[in-house]
Amino acid sequence: MDNIINAWAWKKYFILGLCLVLLGTDFVLTDISADDSTVFLKVGVYENEPLIFTDKNGTVEGVYADIIRYIAEKEGWEIEYVHGTWDECLNRLRNGSIDILADIAYTEERSRTYDYTNETVLVNWGQLYVQKGSKIQTFPDLEDKKIAVVTNDVYNVGPRGIRKLMEKFDINCTFIEVKEYADALEAVENKSADAGVVNRLYGMKFENKYEIDRSPILFSPIELRFAFPKNASMNPYLIGKIDYYMKELKKDKDSIYYQSIDRYLGGEPGKGTAGTIPKWVKNVLIVGGGALLFFLVTSIISSIQVKRKTAELKKSEEKYRLLFETAPDAIELLDLHGNIVDCNKAEEMMLGYSREEIIGKHTTTFFHEDSKDIFRKVYPLVKKTGYGHAEIKSISKDNRVIYVWRAASAIYDENKEFVGALAYNRDITERKKAEEELQESREKFERLFMKNPEAAVHLDADSRILNINHRFAELFGYSLDEIKGRHINDVIVPDEKIEEAMALDKKVEEGYVYYDTVRKKKDGTLIQVSLSTAPIKIGENFMESVVLYTDITERRQNEEKIRELNDTLHLINKIMRHDILNDLQIANSSLEIYSEGKSKT
Repeated sequence: MDNIINAWAWKKYFILGLCLVLLGTDFVLTDISADDSTVFLKVGVYENEPLIFTDKNGTVEGVYADIIRYIAEKEGWEIEYVHGTWDECLNRLRNGSIDILADIAYTEERSRTYDYTNETVLVNWGQLYVQKGSKIQTFPDLEDKKIAVVTNDVYNVGPRGIRKLMEKFDINCTFIEVKEYADALEAVENKSADAGVVNRLYGMKFENKYEIDRSPILFSPIELRFAFPKNASMNPYLIGKIDYYMKELKKDKDSIYYQSIDRYLGGEPGKGTAGTIPKWVKNVLIVGGGALLFFLVTSIISSIQVKRKTAELKKSEEKYRLLFETAPDAIELLDLHGNIVDCNKAEEMMLGYSREEIIGKHTTTFFHEDSKDIFRKVYPLVKKTGYGHAEIKSISKDNRVIYVWRAASAIYDENKEFVGALAYNRDITERKKAEEELQESREKFERLFMKNPEAAVHLDADSRILNINHRFAELFGYSLDEIKGRHINDVIVPDEKIEEAMALDKKVEEGYVYYDTVRKKKDGTLIQVSLSTAPIKIGENFMESVVLYTDITERRQNEEKIRELNDTLHLINKIMRHDILNDLQIANSSLEIYSEGKSKT
């Protein structure tokens, strides 16, 4: 216990950062053949082994590549990989010259420029590497140092990247921008940089190739997903499909997803590593759906240096203590067994207990029963790797269930012995409720759509088919696999009605459309239909639409029969009137003749 309290008194081992995850959705046309159901997609690739990279034979490999191949095979996608540096891939994604970028970190800022999947593939974080034998152990040690960073990398310029952290700590340093992570590690090895920033997984894979040391500095845990050009026409379809398969793959422990993680992230024993990553460690890297609100924890895993008993350090300690006390997220200081040594005001407010009631209790005292096993799995990981995170449920003093995103950073003493951890807790209950409500709305929409007695089709903003219900398949003779991704006008609109259909496409962006017209079945048969279209908007932005088709062929035939019958009756009536008038005229004439003859006699 004394060690953990001393560690607190000495140190600058934590910074707290925040991350708000928002979703956003310019229209980019994906090359889809009008005569074939194959979807052609361009996928951006940069060198970031083991997640995605090009092997010596020129084949794209890695965890992301395996996932893409699996989904492409299931969905009939044809993939063209577009190679480039990280910065080139971002530019191509921004201008829409690629349809998908694999292995990209989600940030709030980026979500305003790109669209993302809701499902996370992996969680990664930043790792600082230093020169062999370097004494750099904490962020303040980077004062006046040169740091190699990858241009536009999230761990460089992200909202909780190394630049923001240095600015927050008032640490002066020089940044050297390079193109790839390999360049950053080479810069450290050849001493053109004092330190280099790469992602954790890349560092674990390649650190043994360089004469460098892995520092105890970890920061910026981040979710890795797939990204797409902002508001591209195929995004709803692509995001929906990738999210679906990611959820299914995560459920199956024998899926290609877990096989790929075992293959690429299994690691080998070697210099600077603890050996093969255990299965439970790899599982911690995996996070489930939906997407999503989570918080950033930026942590310093440092060896306490006794010689830094200076006035400047004291000033820093006061600053960090202030950050601890005023942080908006609940923070616990734990000993090596997980007992709570200290907590901040936000922790009291979240749980409803006073600090006196919290301190001294084991952290799992405030866990829901469903979550206590998570601590037993994750805390050893924190001790071994310096970091761990999970989504848990806590119980408040008034027995409310609180959904919490929790991350912990290890604290080591001057002998590099584990003495405890800082645990950061963010209340995500409202987000979970919103996710549940959204899921409920989606399920309700799906039920109404699929069970609608009328033929229904779900279209994207460019009138390309996202889904159809059973009645549509029955009426027009197509399965979803045959027409998914194709323009609705290319599927069921006769040639002579194309201009009319295009005009209707424009009208639906303005509001509801009701119209009687002709459409074509798969076998070429023309049918009379009454269509009604409802636009789906986010704010003022038209995103998608749902079209209902009612077969009115029989009604029209009956109407035609009635019209013909009316015409016949009208004709008969006309003829009868004509004949009656003739007869009357003849009778009248006869009477006149008879009257004249009688008067003469």
